[in-house]
Amino acid sequence: MSIFPPSKEEIDTGKATTVCALSDYTPRTADLEWIVDGTKWTNGVQTSVNSKQADNMYGGTSFLTMSQSEYNSCNNIACKVTHQGKEFIQTLKKSECL
Repeated sequence: MSIFPPSKEEIDTGKATTVCALSDYTPRTADLEWIVDGTKWTNGVQTSVNSKQADNMYGGTSFLTMSQSEYNSCNNIACKVTHQGKEFIQTLKKSECL
């Protein structure tokens, strides 16, 4: 599981897309949600998880797109994955955002 910040070039266009990538899990079912400053965030989310990979494992990607002002005002952006009753969280801290 990895989280990637938006590029400065994209932020300069007025939007910011953070990416969460999952790979190599089984069984198939994994749930993903975004947490921004401690609150579940659903606006601007596009998620495709539980896709079968060539090695019969599963993976997926989620994109969180925010406006530049929303992104600039955040402190922490977290990708939370629940798989087989266990939670996994990757956090992008504001100090890493810019």
